[in-house]
Amino acid sequence: MTEPISPATFNVEDWLQDAHLPEESATVYKRPDVVAELTDLKRRIGIENRANDVEQSAAAKTPKGLTEEYERLLRTFSDSALTVYVRALTRDQIAELRAESEAATKDLTPTEANAEFGYTLTAASIVAVKPAGGEKTPATFTRDAVKAMEKAIGATQMQLILAAKQQAQNGLPNVDADFFAQALWHGHWPGVVQVLKTARSAGKPPSHWFSPNRGEWTEKDYVLSLALTIYEDGLCSCGHPIAVAHHPDNDGWYDAHKTQCHSCAKREKATQGNGKDPYKPMPGEKVYTKYTRPASKPLPQEMLPVRW
Repeated sequence: MTEPISPATFNVEDWLQDAHLPEESATVYKRPDVVAELTDLKRRIGIENRANDVEQSAAAKTPKGLTEEYERLLRTFSDSALTVYVRALTRDQIAELRAESEAATKDLTPTEANAEFGYTLTAASIVAVKPAGGEKTPATFTRDAVKAMEKAIGATQMQLILAAKQQAQNGLPNVDADFFAQALWHGHWPGVVQVLKTARSAGKPPSHWFSPNRGEWTEKDYVLSLALTIYEDGLCSCGHPIAVAHHPDNDGWYDAHKTQCHSCAKREKATQGNGKDPYKPMPGEKVYTKYTRPASKPLPQEMLPVRW
């Protein structure tokens, strides 16, 4: 069962890169035709076992013979098992597939076009298969391949795959701008915030920084752009999110820390008075500092302090 996703536990980077999308599986059988024979054999075995007082001819099958045939068919049925793995599709993927499907089915009726789009979505969702006794293997299905599989296994078993696909799709978090901004507040994603700011300054889709694709603006890009505004508007002047820092239940749950900028300290000392007279800069005077630490005395490899 898929656990509920909250902004506090949401993995921002995974969502940005469409990583770890929900997956489900369904097991179908390529030999459903033997089910009727298995049912018939089971019934006949029961009758034979209850008919011990009836004389059996040499040509008649004994209960043992029927049982062996039942076991043989059962193995045939089990060996025909195929586990199909399906993965959720992102909104952008679905939108792209819909556009492609509409272009390919423009001459069909709406009902026929919708059916074709359903096969397209199913084909795109299938990512791997595992035969009975075999290993899970990546797989790529086409719309025609899905139709062929449905014809082979029947509509009833096909519904198992569709149900698994829907379950995986339901596990995909519905991320809007408010949700994403809250995730940024609750998590430690300074790198993501920097990327969003860079994208805004460059006037480019944020997704350009998270994937090798350089396409047009997608729905996810618009969510990210609005989320950055919501994120920034929701920060207190101290740099912490207002929703958290101003919450009455958080009284006493913050510690104050001090840090010193040695460059600023040196500049301030250089512009102090002599104790009697205030400092008077010369016309046009600019005070700046220069880093003079020699290479022979490298700075220890420690993490620099962060705001929060």
